[in-house]
Amino acid sequence: MLPKNWIARKLGYALSIWSGCSTITISYTAGNSFDTIFVRAIIAFLVFGLLGYIGGWIIQRSMRPELSFIYKNSDVGVAQNGRSVEVEQAGN
Repeated sequence: MLPKNWIARKLGYALSIWSGCSTITISYTAGNSFDTIFVRAIIAFLVFGLLGYIGGWIIQRSMRPELSFIYKNSDVGVAQNGRSVEVEQAGN
């Protein structure tokens, strides 16, 4: 099963890799120095990775009821007051 924040992670990774690669390609074709290319790629990687993670988190929060069937199933439930309670197994 997938962890609850898998959308945020995947979107963050995808945007950071895409922005880093496109920044390197555009800077290289413009004839910039290696230092400039490296600094711009790192900044783009971090900024777009963070923005992608935040965007994925927002998407995930809005879709939580629809995605509940793919989240990890555990034997521990959460009571209404937020404390963990043991869920009894059927047939035991």
